[in-house]
Amino acid sequence: MDEPWTISWVWWITAVELPVVGCMFWLILYGRRESERALLRVYREIQGNLSIVLDGLAQSKLEVARLYATIADLKDVEKRLTDHLVRVETRLNLLLEGDARGLSHWPRGMADRARRLADRGASDAA
Repeated sequence: MDEPWTISWVWWITAVELPVVGCMFWLILYGRRESERALLRVYREIQGNLSIVLDGLAQSKLEVARLYATIADLKDVEKRLTDHLVRVETRLNLLLEGDARGLSHWPRGMADRARRLADRGASDAA
């Protein structure tokens, strides 16, 4: 018993490192489990809120379609679009026929470019 007391590596592993490693393992396992539970709670809450928002959006779309888009308004928009497309078609026909009056309001370079494209299209068709 006269020997001085020394810390051996077996005692160090048994008394210090095994409990520390065990605690670290428990902390990691507990932290992971708690984070998965929290993530699942957040996911369920987001899904619930998303379904509420989507239902509200569907109701809003239905209300807008029912209250604000009348048949007369839709027919008016359709007529205006059709008239505009007819005007565009007329301008393109004038361009293809080479009528300079139809191109008077176009910038010079754009009218020339359009004529070249029309000429190239006519030569490709022949």
